[in-house]
Amino acid sequence: MASSCTSSSSKPCVVDGCKLSARGICDCCLQNLCRTHWHEHADLVNVQLNPLVDEINTLADDFARPKEQQNFLDIKTKLDVWRQEAVSTINEYYERKCRELDTVMTIEMNEQREEVERKRVYVAELIREKDATREKIDSLTKIMIALDKLEQQTVLVNLEIRPLKIDENSISINKGAVKDAALISFQLGKPYKSLELTKCDSSALGTNGQYILVHKEPNICLLDEDLQIKMQAQWTYNNHGCINHICWSSSVEKFILAAYHGLFSFDTKTRKIEKLLNEYHMTCTCSPDSIYLVDESFNKIIKYLVAALSLSPPPKSVYEYTENEYVESMAYNNSKLALVVVNRQGHTSFGRVDVLSTPSYDRTFSFSLEPANVLNCALKIISFGVRGWLIVYPQTCQLQEITQDGQNRQMATYASDIPWNAVFVGDRTLAISTSSGICLHKLL
Repeated sequence: MASSCTSSSSKPCVVDGCKLSARGICDCCLQNLCRTHWHEHADLVNVQLNPLVDEINTLADDFARPKEQQNFLDIKTKLDVWRQEAVSTINEYYERKCRELDTVMTIEMNEQREEVERKRVYVAELIREKDATREKIDSLTKIMIALDKLEQQTVLVNLEIRPLKIDENSISINKGAVKDAALISFQLGKPYKSLELTKCDSSALGTNGQYILVHKEPNICLLDEDLQIKMQAQWTYNNHGCINHICWSSSVEKFILAAYHGLFSFDTKTRKIEKLLNEYHMTCTCSPDSIYLVDESFNKIIKYLVAALSLSPPPKSVYEYTENEYVESMAYNNSKLALVVVNRQGHTSFGRVDVLSTPSYDRTFSFSLEPANVLNCALKIISFGVRGWLIVYPQTCQLQEITQDGQNRQMATYASDIPWNAVFVGDRTLAISTSSGICLHKLL
């Protein structure tokens, strides 16, 4: 704020060494200043405005540029998935009606062919028995004329098409309160939906943000928010093997399944399962343009670039651990790769979580896990959206939330059953794979 000068009668200037009389009082600091030092003082005050102006201009530039917050990206992804599913539904409906039309045409044409065949057999019988008479010949002539007319006739099919109407309430977009991820409390409601599975079914879960992919012998099944089967494809142990991990590749819009007999993709549009790699992989995760895998030694992170799901060029090792360490589970979220690392020393196991930034793969933060949670391992870490990550501890029946900066690590006890795996669906739904099946929970 610029200083202003008010009358100060005949008091001296407060600046040391100045013998001039004060010509005014600075309204900011209430000091008596001569004319020369008042101008200098005003300039010094005005200079303090420059950094503030620079900060305001920087903020203005930031707000002028498009700002892709992770929350908005997640919501846009959900809209894209909805659109793809809607187009798929329309295509399936169209193909079903085309099959119905083909069936109607086939039935009509078969009836005409059957009528012609009956007349042909009748004429052949007359010729064979030499039993033709003038009356029969006249009758057959009339039949031929009728058949000729029948051949020239067009099969008429009535088709009534009503315009497709979309309910505007199908998608609701509401402005939500801005929340700091570190301040969101982690509270889990009781299961509101459940699906029973057998011991032969894998505990692996995957989601594209809208649907859940599970193994339900002898198929892999895509489940909706009510745990109803939307589609399924056959998955056999002999051909594919037990499923270790499932992730979703948004770039090619396919599920990636790491299994005992290799790495596979599942296309929900065609229901086609395709083998990508022959090697065994314990865990996998996807970034927007890549697939991350752990090699067969379990201590090296390799990266494949995804181009139309052709896994080439050869894999690139982006991070390696020591021989005694191995990666139990990993999950990509918001340009960071979180890994559960276990270190076996004799009969003792130590565990920790490492979070690496991509693409530099520098360690952002790391913290140790409680020994009781590492016992017998089988730990899983999953992406938890804007919240960060969630670790599933089967040994102690606990769930731990980790914020993206690693500062907040809340622990919650899971009392419903033994949790083995989990996926975050939508904004506030957590699907948990347990010893008896799958449970859906709302985050409170």
